[in-house]
Amino acid sequence: MLAVLSGSLINDKRYSYRVAEITAKSGRVYIYFYSDAAYNMSGFNISFSIDSCPRNCSNHGVCVGDRCTCDADYKGLACDQPICPNGCSGHGICDRTEHKCICNYGYIGIDCNQIKYEGYWSLTSTTNQPGGRALHQSVIYDDTMMLLSPSNQPRYLHSASLINGLLLIFGGNGHNLTDENTSTTCFSPQFLAYDISCDTWTILENPILTNTYDTTMIGRYGHSSIVYEDSLYIFGGFNGLMHNKLMRFIPGNCSNLETMDDCYSKKIGAKCIWNKEKRLCQSYNQIKYSFQHCDENLRVNFTELCQKQFICSTCLRNSYDCVWCGDQCTYQKCNGLLKPKESSIKDVSTSSTFLKSINDAKMCESRDVHISNCDKMHNCHSCQSEHYCSWQRDRKCVSMMYEKWSEMKLDSMNLADKLQVNCAAPCHTRTSCGNCTQGSCMWCSSQQRCIESNAYSIIYPIGQCMEWTTHPHKCSVISCSDIQTCDDCMKNPQCGWCDDGSGTGAGTCMEGSLRGPNNPNDSTISCPEWYFTSCPKCQCNGHSKCRFPGICDQPCQHNTEGVNCERCRPTFYGDPINGGFCLPCSCNGHGDLCNSETGQCSCTTKGIVGHNCDKCDERDYVGNPQDLNGSCYYNLSTSYTYTFNMSKPDDLFYTRINFINTPLSPEIDIEFSVQCQDSAMVNISVGSSSNSSKCVIFHFILMNFFSGMVVIRRLYEGMRCGNIKLRFAYTDLGIKNATFLVNVYSFHTPFLLQISFSQHRNIDILHFFLTFSGLVFVDFLIS
Repeated sequence: MLAVLSGSLINDKRYSYRVAEITAKSGRVYIYFYSDAAYNMSGFNISFSIDSCPRNCSNHGVCVGDRCTCDADYKGLACDQPICPNGCSGHGICDRTEHKCICNYGYIGIDCNQIKYEGYWSLTSTTNQPGGRALHQSVIYDDTMMLLSPSNQPRYLHSASLINGLLLIFGGNGHNLTDENTSTTCFSPQFLAYDISCDTWTILENPILTNTYDTTMIGRYGHSSIVYEDSLYIFGGFNGLMHNKLMRFIPGNCSNLETMDDCYSKKIGAKCIWNKEKRLCQSYNQIKYSFQHCDENLRVNFTELCQKQFICSTCLRNSYDCVWCGDQCTYQKCNGLLKPKESSIKDVSTSSTFLKSINDAKMCESRDVHISNCDKMHNCHSCQSEHYCSWQRDRKCVSMMYEKWSEMKLDSMNLADKLQVNCAAPCHTRTSCGNCTQGSCMWCSSQQRCIESNAYSIIYPIGQCMEWTTHPHKCSVISCSDIQTCDDCMKNPQCGWCDDGSGTGAGTCMEGSLRGPNNPNDSTISCPEWYFTSCPKCQCNGHSKCRFPGICDQPCQHNTEGVNCERCRPTFYGDPINGGFCLPCSCNGHGDLCNSETGQCSCTTKGIVGHNCDKCDERDYVGNPQDLNGSCYYNLSTSYTYTFNMSKPDDLFYTRINFINTPLSPEIDIEFSVQCQDSAMVNISVGSSSNSSKCVIFHFILMNFFSGMVVIRRLYEGMRCGNIKLRFAYTDLGIKNATFLVNVYSFHTPFLLQISFSQHRNIDILHFFLTFSGLVFVDFLIS
């Protein structure tokens, strides 16, 4: 690997930092672009050249072969370095023989623009220089842990060294702030100083090397630093490239600062103190320290910092001069009244309740230790390891305690085990992408490792993880062996396509490089043709060949279709990608089409359901579609009108609907009506059972009628469905215990129909007249 570039690389208008030019000498280079979706970046610009000189000689020279011949006023491998930049800034003379500035006394730098006694940076030459490296150092000072003033410049992987009363912080990764559009540089060149005795921070001038034009190597993280003979040395680090150069910072000289204002205000990388008796500016090591030498303007707002401490122990273990007041932290003193229930001191003369403050952390109850740990736990397992903590649904660790304050003593109750949340398996125990992404974890395919999602940047700070996911559905395209198409294979930087040589585009995605698949000596691996940066021109998924480059011969074979034979033909389903199969749809004769991937049938008869149209909708339909000529029928009740509106997306493929009706009384005529909004056909049939029991008839129909054991008589066939009204006299049917079947078919959705069966007893006119007349005559006699 030549380089890994990530995040905001340059963010300093005052300095001309630039990204290093990367040269590949092997004759080939593979560039992979990947967005990890973790940060809000604004994109990038990239340019390249082949068989050229560095930076094309920066327009200040002529390229001869692969080397630059520079113009008279420029030097360097890329002719990008003026021999005397900025006219030596007026503080030196240009020596054209030596091609450099000769600086006046007290000045330094390639353009003599830096004052020597204010401190400066330079590259230090070494012998037997080691290779580039990063992430290899640590420093310990003192053994006391307490909160100090914050720098408000968050970072990690920086260096820290003590020199003359100052803790010098250099570089680091500010990548975690780019999601807030602050454009903090990923590889920071920032130089900070923390005054230990004053508990204050100062931002120093960013490094400018005095003896080199190279500005590509300043910002970095993962480097080491050490102090030797009053100089700070920085070695190695990473900013897309591994560095092996040694940088040196020589702090300024306090004795050259002639006034008290300059003594305290100049940022020279050394702690200076004004000696009032001698009226001299001296270094921290030369004069006894006292508080009045601290710049109060550099102090942070301690009142605000104290208010952010919610635990007695953390309130008192810091440099903010806080005091603990009952249940809150305040600056220097307690300044409010307490509720009567709190522990306090009562002023009898005023009858007021005032707060008694705690100033010593030893007076804090031991339960503080447990509570203060809870908010520092960022996953379920570490949270539950603390006896007083509980992991919440909002992914926060909180303290589960109740408190009773009585005579400055705290009674605590441990969290019951039954209230503890059951944690999922830790990320580091998950060994596959599938089970890793089922939890709050991240799967790194290039490392084959499952990690905590919030630990990605710190575990892989120098580009070790080139492909990761937190989504289970993406697991299938992370491992090379799971990728089925050459196009997807090319998108994974560790994969290449092994073509089977058939000329149809079929092959296997495998791990490898431009030189070929990994483990080429493995006898089980046979690769007739290897592709790593592009795919074979003929991509027909193994179902056709190309007489013309990139154009599959049509029609495709093996029941496939498409420009690349990439899908199954209608009435077939499967996955034809890369030589896969297409199988016929199996719908029991109740449909022709099915889902091209799953084979789920699109049933054409309403009421028939199931993957293969093999069962009836049990809510309203009866029958058995798996029998020979079997189907499903909607059971119509007598003397009700039913409306069927088939206009929903699920109704798209319906062309038929069946009905069944058993009259309530076998000796009453039946009236039938059906109305269709659009064109359709209707068949009406009738069947019979030898048993007059209604329950038996219904059971008989379910068990025997649809299996062909009952003789059916067709009453009407092929009627056009418009507005049909029919009456069936039971005396004309000649069938005892009749059951009606109605088939409405040959329609297309959306489709609307109404259907009903009804029964009404016939009125005997003669009997009615005689009865009515008799009643009238009787009424006449009575009157």
